Amino acid sequence: MLGDDGALYVAEELVETYKSIIPHADIILPNQYEAEWLGDVRINNMEDILPCLQSLHQRYRVRNIIISSIRFESHPDVIFCCGSTCTSEFKPRAFIIRAPIIDGPFVGTGDLFAALVLARLHPVVGELNLEDSVVATELALARVLEGVIASMQGVLHITKEAMDAQLISDGDLSSLSTKEKLPKIMRAAELRLVVSQDALLHPKIEFRAEPL
Repeated sequence: MLGDDGALYVAEELVETYKSIIPHADIILPNQYEAEWLGDVRINNMEDILPCLQSLHQRYRVRNIIISSIRFESHPDVIFCCGSTCTSEFKPRAFIIRAPIIDGPFVGTGDLFAALVLARLHPVVGELNLEDSVVATELALARVLEGVIASMQGVLHITKEAMDAQLISDGDLSSLSTKEKLPKIMRAAELRLVVSQDALLHPKIEFRAEPL
């Protein structure tokens, strides 16, 4: 984890250490901010995604990439997730999935996303690096990501409903200090994984991969 939301979580001098490790990876899952740092390409619009993926493939010789969350001011209600399995010449075969943003101060969504990617990759690991003739939307990585996004959407919908009900039950928090209010909000926003088993095991796929 390098950073997010425009801020590094590690000392800037450690970024080069992270970069030196990437060529040993089979897949990387940076968020938008991390992808920009690693690829030295700013992602300000849809047209910037492909050059960023190209840079990551070419610089680090990593075959599989997922950029876990991309947001644009032009699409305030949509979160984008893109992926690519490169060709034998390390050219991107890129796809993108669009899903509605479910607002909430949720904790652990990045960990859940990474865990779901790992779990869904395991059965298809031998199918990841396919022939160059396979188009982006037919890649195993695209199928994996469709399932992951479906599970995330299911968990967050369930969590959002439970969170709203909990906050109503807690009553008016406006008289509380920030220190008193924060634990209640964070408790209400905990991911409801146990009651989301159906979404995790049998996700309903509504958002499909599109070529980028």
